[in-house]
Amino acid sequence: MVKDILIKLISFQFLLIFSLGYSQSNTKAQFERYLSENNLNYVNFNIKSKIENNEHYKVYYLQQELNNIEIYNSISTVVFKEESIANFSNRFTEKKYLKNVDFEVKYSSSDALSNAISTYNLKADSEAVPSLKYFLFNERLELTWNFQLFSLNDNNLYNFFISAINGKTLHVENMTYNCKSNHLLNDQSHSHTHFMQSAPSLNDGAAYGVIKLPNESPNHGPFETVVNPSDPVASPFGWHDTDGNIGPEYTITRGNNIYAREDDEGDNSQSGTDYSPDGGNSLNFIYDFDISGAPPSYQDLSITNLFYTGNMMHDIWYNYGFDEQSGNFQENNYGNGGQGGDSVIADAQDGSGLNNA
Repeated sequence: MVKDILIKLISFQFLLIFSLGYSQSNTKAQFERYLSENNLNYVNFNIKSKIENNEHYKVYYLQQELNNIEIYNSISTVVFKEESIANFSNRFTEKKYLKNVDFEVKYSSSDALSNAISTYNLKADSEAVPSLKYFLFNERLELTWNFQLFSLNDNNLYNFFISAINGKTLHVENMTYNCKSNHLLNDQSHSHTHFMQSAPSLNDGAAYGVIKLPNESPNHGPFETVVNPSDPVASPFGWHDTDGNIGPEYTITRGNNIYAREDDEGDNSQSGTDYSPDGGNSLNFIYDFDISGAPPSYQDLSITNLFYTGNMMHDIWYNYGFDEQSGNFQENNYGNGGQGGDSVIADAQDGSGLNNA
């Protein structure tokens, strides 16, 4: 009897593995046919990951490869609906860059790692293993060693791309502040963009007194006034819109992505509508801050800062692919697919406990 049970278990596991393997293979074959039909048959890819959190669609991320090596940041998004491709966001590297590239390593990973540690005063980490990646640099795909290490100078995490041909540092990205310049290379003339476009297409005049990202708290930076911070791609009608027409539907800290409010009762609005500050028709959310005061004395400022931070997270992640089709959080998806009606309710000064985020 035990033998029969073991045989059945082994048979079931075999069928399960076979089924999963067949499903993955069948899905990739569909992608390949789609790429071929759209003149993208030059692309080699692997299914990097998938999201299946909605019964109506599945989202897949396709990682482009060349010579069995990943091309950095060359990831396209495919949305499956009813067993067919409903949407394809092409972020693959163009065909013209795939010619005359190096594929033979001439500079070792150990040398790349040790030289970077000594040159940039990095914290050695035995778990930091360089991996080969192609990196688009000066209009050419370069074969590089890619790894991340913390700096002993500022404790920020840096992402390195070191040439696997001659050992030159091609690119260093600050993963903590995401500065577009290279502080490690002593570049004094630079600007900070923090992934946000500086000239929004919609100027609704909204102003917020907040701790501006990437600062984390009053211990890390001052309160500053930011004007029109919404991203024109991620939030094309600003942060207070819900109908897709010019002009806000809300003058409080509520809109398409975030509804920020107090919940000092800790009951999630069961005792009545929770308070949100009102910026008026001018959408002016600038308030005083006195750290010596009790939390209720700067409640308007706390809720405003929460509204700002939540919306910034929405807009930043949107530019990295977490859009409507991928299941992000928006009331109105503005005709871009996916399901709406899932904005975030963000409670400030929640009375249900301390440090309960």
